[in-house]
Amino acid sequence: MGQREKYGGKALVAGASEGIGATSTPGYINSRPAKTSLFSPAVLSPEQVAVECFRRLGKQPSFITGRGNRIASFFMHRIIPLKTAVNIMGDTTRKMYGIDNQILG
Repeated sequence: MGQREKYGGKALVAGASEGIGATSTPGYINSRPAKTSLFSPAVLSPEQVAVECFRRLGKQPSFITGRGNRIASFFMHRIIPLKTAVNIMGDTTRKMYGIDNQILG
């Protein structure tokens, strides 16, 4: 039985989310982000994301790609308070792109 028949002719869609990390798309690469720390989740290749999507297609509707991203997401959503998580993400983004806090006011 093919995938189409298995799911009653319905379209299969998988939504992949990096959650905390990034995918090395041309836009991401052209933005020239700096590596912020040794513990930052690895930047995933589009191929890695696609392989994981196809592997999970029909099994779950959405997921976070990459082990490091899943671990970071777990801490950011379940362990660390929301305000702290938002501050961490903001600080990390500013470091990645060399944005001075004074500019943001």
